[in-house]
Amino acid sequence: MMKKLLVIIALLMLVAGCSISHSKKEYYCEQGIIQGEMCRIDETSEVVLGCKEGEELVDNQCRLETMSIPASVGDRSCAKGYSFYETMCISDEGQDKVASITCPEPENENETIQEGQLACFKTTCLKKDESGKCIQDEQVEIEGEIEYSCPSGTKFVYWKCRKAYYPFVEYSCPTGELDGKRCVFYETHDPELICPVDFTLNEEKNICEKTYYVEAFAK
Repeated sequence: MMKKLLVIIALLMLVAGCSISHSKKEYYCEQGIIQGEMCRIDETSEVVLGCKEGEELVDNQCRLETMSIPASVGDRSCAKGYSFYETMCISDEGQDKVASITCPEPENENETIQEGQLACFKTTCLKKDESGKCIQDEQVEIEGEIEYSCPSGTKFVYWKCRKAYYPFVEYSCPTGELDGKRCVFYETHDPELICPVDFTLNEEKNICEKTYYVEAFAK
C-alpha cells in the first residue's frame, strides 16, 4: 500500500513539473500594440506641400512666373510750390549759392583755374616776357566738366539748389499681379503631397503613416 502511494505521488510530481516547464510565456510592449512576441508601432507625420524647382508655394498653390510687363503709372502730382522734374518734385524757389563747386584741373603750366559762384574760369597765358611773367592772357568760362554739390535734401536744377523729394506714385495692373513697378503673370497648380522617408500617404486622412515591429518584452 505504501509503495502504491509513493508511486502515485511521484507521478503527480512529474506531471506537475511538465506542466510548469511547458507553460506559455507572456509578453508586453512598452510602446505599441502586442502581436504575439512582437510589438507593432504606428507613427504618423504631417504631409508637406512641395513644388518643383523654380516654383514658389503661395496660398497652398505652386506658382511659376511666366512673364512680366511694366505697370501702369498713376498721377504723379507735386505739392504746391513744387514742379515735376525727371523723377522728382523740385521747389520753384531755389538757393542762389551752391554748397560747393568742383572745377577741373589745369591741363598745363600755362593754365590757371578760378572758381566762381556758379562757374569755373580758365585763364591761359598767351605771351610771357623774358623773366617768364605772363604779359598776355585769355580767360574763358569752362563749359561742362563741372560738379555742383548741394545741401542734403536739395538738387542742382536750373542753376540753383532746390528742395527735392520723390513723389508718391501709385502703380496698377489691368491684369496680372502687381510686384513693385511690374505686372507679373504666373502659372499655378496644386502642390505635391510629400511624406518623410519610410512613410506612406493616407489620402483619405491626408496624413503620412508608418508601421514597424520590434521584439516584445517577456514577463
